[in-house]
Amino acid sequence: MLEDPNGAVGLFVKYNYAEAKDLAKSFLTLSSAVLALSVAFSEKVVNFSTARRSAKVAMASAWLLLVLSVILCGTAICFIAWALGAAVYGSEDIGLPAQISYLLLLLSGGAFVGGLIAMVISAMISLFRGPASPPIT
Repeated sequence: MLEDPNGAVGLFVKYNYAEAKDLAKSFLTLSSAVLALSVAFSEKVVNFSTARRSAKVAMASAWLLLVLSVILCGTAICFIAWALGAAVYGSEDIGLPAQISYLLLLLSGGAFVGGLIAMVISAMISLFRGPASPPIT
């Protein structure tokens, strides 16, 4: 167990773990909510029956990136929990799982921002380029 609560492991448990876990939980909630809302209101942003292929691809890319963000954030929570378990049960080697967790959180944030950018692009394509022209018969 934690022998020295003011040592590196104790400080990790007291500060780094708590902050990283709270950040990851909040970010997971935000990413999930944006994904759910974008799916629910996608027909308002991109009318799939008449939208251009590029708008559809951009919206699908946004969803893919948002799902990736949720997966990476959930995995980061697993790694930070692993680091806590290692710290509580006496291992001094908590650096690897903690660093992986931090990296996954950064990648999750990047995927989230990429998803938002892709959503904006799909909306701009739909707004400025209009519906696809009907096939010539």
